[in-house]
Amino acid sequence: MRAQNSTKTVDNASQSVKLLVFRFVGKGGAAVRLSMNTRYAVIHASFWGAYGSLWAFIALVLEYNGFASAQVGVVTSCATLLSVFLSPAVSSFLDARPGLENRHGAMALLTLAAALCLLVWLVPLPRPFVLGACFALIGAFLSSTPPFQNAMAMDANRCGIPVVYGFCRGVGSVSYAAAVLLLGFVLERHAPTLLLPVFAALTACGLLAMSGFRLPERPDEAADRPAEHRSIAAVLRSHPRFALTLLGCMFFFLTHTISNTYMNALVGKAGVEKAFESYLKGKAGGPASAVGTSLAISAVLELPAMTLVSRLQKRFSPGFFLRFAAGAEVVKFLIFYLARSMPLIYLGQCMQFFQFAVYAPATVYYVAAALPERDQLKGQSLIYVAGSGLGGALGNLLGGRLLDRSGIQAALLLGTVSAAASLLTFCLSTREDSR
Repeated sequence: MRAQNSTKTVDNASQSVKLLVFRFVGKGGAAVRLSMNTRYAVIHASFWGAYGSLWAFIALVLEYNGFASAQVGVVTSCATLLSVFLSPAVSSFLDARPGLENRHGAMALLTLAAALCLLVWLVPLPRPFVLGACFALIGAFLSSTPPFQNAMAMDANRCGIPVVYGFCRGVGSVSYAAAVLLLGFVLERHAPTLLLPVFAALTACGLLAMSGFRLPERPDEAADRPAEHRSIAAVLRSHPRFALTLLGCMFFFLTHTISNTYMNALVGKAGVEKAFESYLKGKAGGPASAVGTSLAISAVLELPAMTLVSRLQKRFSPGFFLRFAAGAEVVKFLIFYLARSMPLIYLGQCMQFFQFAVYAPATVYYVAAALPERDQLKGQSLIYVAGSGLGGALGNLLGGRLLDRSGIQAALLLGTVSAAASLLTFCLSTREDSR
């Protein structure tokens, strides 16, 4: 018995030493924080660069393989719908197994996406069903990964290792913009199949960075683990305001998706005469230079804005940032609705600094503040499912239908109304959220 107690004491001391080393190596622990921030920034840069290298051009890739426009829509919609179920399922799987970390979930999803991508590249597959199913699964794996990457930052903070989420996520936005712009020029001379090995290579970089993102186990971690597994329904019943916030996220992303997906049509509305085939939807719109510039403006602005939100999140509540972002989205779409020239389109894209760049880190901080630790991963997954999943699907479907039947102005009006609904919902769900 005495030997067992001695061993237990030594193990506890060892865990404490490990935690202290993680916190205080270097003057004030700065060296460790820099190392972890750098690694986390590489994770986001690799992921969003990979995402932009393939999924931004998915229409071109599928059309090159003989898919009609309607079939492209089916594949992308299936990917979105699959992610709605996949992300909560993986989060429930991880929650039920304390030995697994959030990074393991992200690594598993990205490994499957990269493996399928290499399979499509190297092995001739039957078209359209088998090939379409593979791309739908790749899209679902990609769309289900961000919640686990977001939770990794919160895990590090709980271990006493501050990670600046906003800055690292902003690096991802810049990486996405660079990948889209660079590969857009490359695809003018090379076949879209080139994107498949590029995606796999960037994903491998992200997996390597994730493998090194190891956090020390807290000495009291075993005591903190929940005694029972909680279902998603139980989480929503326990936090009704959070459930209402999810509705606001759906409205917010519905609007955001319309501007991203149909930017080519918006540019065309602004009086640009030369048309080109949009890599997003394959519809006639403005010239590639104008669309590329517009997307680059919004993406580059995300880095300083996200960094600023991370610095200000101790002074302002996450609910304040959500309301602020939704209000900025209303203004952005009013500008788009009234725009008749490219300078106004660029002005609207500059609102990304106050809109999506604020929304993205705010949702992560909101989940961390609104939910107990045992529900954190499920909360991050539900935020992403409600926004990117349901909101993204509705934005693509409804926006596309209105664009075909009534033109871009009708789609922009829908986006404006949805943005206003998001603002109202966030005001109701976070009205008592203050510090």
